[in-house]
Amino acid sequence: MKNIVKDIIFITTLNGELKFINPAGTGSFGISPAKNEKPDIRHLFSRKSAAFSAFKSAVLDTIISEKNIENYPSVMQAAGGKQFPVLISASLISYP
Repeated sequence: MKNIVKDIIFITTLNGELKFINPAGTGSFGISPAKNEKPDIRHLFSRKSAAFSAFKSAVLDTIISEKNIENYPSVMQAAGGKQFPVLISASLISYP
């Protein structure tokens, strides 16, 4: 079976509240906009690994100080529990 790469795009506050996630993300993570779910960024990472803690300390701290980060390697977890590697690029922006 061939792996299909999807660009998952999301906007989050610095405290992790998801403000936007595109269809590739809602499908991969099993998030249903119709149910008005209010997940936070921790739902995108494996609950069994230290990936979120590493993301929070490395990525968020860098974004705050440097205003962006590119190609940070991490692991996220799909709705069915399967983990997959990602490269995270992020920028600090103002969002209403």
